[in-house]
Amino acid sequence: MDYPTAVTIKGYRYTVEYVNLSREVDTDFENTCWVGSWDTDTIRVLATQRPYAIFDTIIHEILHMVFHKNKMLLAALSSKDLEEPFIDALATELAHLLTQNKWVKLPDVAPPVTQRILKEGLHEQRP
Repeated sequence: MDYPTAVTIKGYRYTVEYVNLSREVDTDFENTCWVGSWDTDTIRVLATQRPYAIFDTIIHEILHMVFHKNKMLLAALSSKDLEEPFIDALATELAHLLTQNKWVKLPDVAPPVTQRILKEGLHEQRP
C-alpha cells in the first residue's frame, strides 16, 4: 500500500496531507492533541505516527466524511456525542480487519510530509 494523496467520496475529491507537527493537523483551532482532521476539501494526518496508526487515522477521517455525506448514516447515531467514539471504534476495527487478513500491507516508512502554506504565525514555529 502506498499512502494515499487523495480520496474521492460520493463524487467529491479530497486531498490527503501529511504533516509532521500536531499543531498543523488542525489549523483552525490549533488543537495540539489531534492526529487527524478533515474539512471541506482536505484530510490532514500526523505523519510522525507509526504506519498502523496513520492507516487507522486515514480510515477514521474518511468515515467522518462518509457519515457526513450520507444523512441516513449520520441519523443512525442517536446523538452528536456518539459520533467520535463510534467512528473511532469502527475505524480501528476496519484497520485491524484489513491488516490482519493481509488485504492491506502497510509501508515500513512514514509518508513524506506535504508541503503547504500554514496559517499565519504557525510557519514561524516550524523547524
